[in-house]
Amino acid sequence: MYNNPDQDHINNLMIQQIEHSGEYRILKTLKIEDSLNSPDDSKKFIGCFVDVETTGLNQEIDKITEFGMIKFEFNKDGKIFRILDKFYEFEDPSGLFKIDDKSVESFIKDSPTIFAHNASFDRKFLERRFQIFKKSVFLCSIQDVSWKDRNYNSKSLSYLVHQFGCFHQEHRALSDCEAGIFILSQTFYGGSESVLSNLLKNAEENCNKVRIIVNGLPKSENDYLKTKGFKWDWYYRVSTKKMGAWGIYLDQPEVDAMVDWLGGFRHRFPGMEIRTLILNKFNRYSERIEYE
Repeated sequence: MYNNPDQDHINNLMIQQIEHSGEYRILKTLKIEDSLNSPDDSKKFIGCFVDVETTGLNQEIDKITEFGMIKFEFNKDGKIFRILDKFYEFEDPSGLFKIDDKSVESFIKDSPTIFAHNASFDRKFLERRFQIFKKSVFLCSIQDVSWKDRNYNSKSLSYLVHQFGCFHQEHRALSDCEAGIFILSQTFYGGSESVLSNLLKNAEENCNKVRIIVNGLPKSENDYLKTKGFKWDWYYRVSTKKMGAWGIYLDQPEVDAMVDWLGGFRHRFPGMEIRTLILNKFNRYSERIEYE
């Protein structure tokens, strides 16, 4: 479509005038350019943002229906330079047609670092469907970003895209990948720190943490867990028979004291389950550590 510079200027003036009233806010259609920043002399890395659409939330019985991936170039300071390639395929849950495994392996072979918005969800489905992802490092634009500390009221992808002035087609795999890269390329309110730089820093700090997962306590005990920092998550697992559990991430020196505190519940609730999981960069957000 032909772009008229004069019309673009008029449109921008109209937007400024409308927003200046304080009564309205204009959101633009999200468009990711192939080049986001000019190249520099820093060392570059290749990341891959992924998103899956599925028939449901349970990776044990539900199936992938749509799979999107976008490879991009970034540096350790959190600057994204350019989009390298895109992958977008559909899969029939009944097996009528399937995504080619070799195509997926070929696409991510040079990008060992995988990004996802809610990696706890995407990784579990991807590892069950494509073995190659068991070798990947997963980073999460929900859990590895300090959204709450930076005064964002929600971690949902649509909300965050709106906060940065745009909107996108939600719950379509490739569009969500574009939205994910878009929010990573932004800077937080009133500062100069990029979202990606914050994610990389937090992921490095959280890589060697210990995750404690608890289930089997009645609802009457929920507030006690909350006061200690536990959070409920449907993607946590204690056993293969139960969906959802309370979980917390701790540094190694904090673990023994927390386990001792949890032990105080055992005499009243003998069916209580506790798992202590040591994380590393290859098993974070994976269900494999919950059964090993």
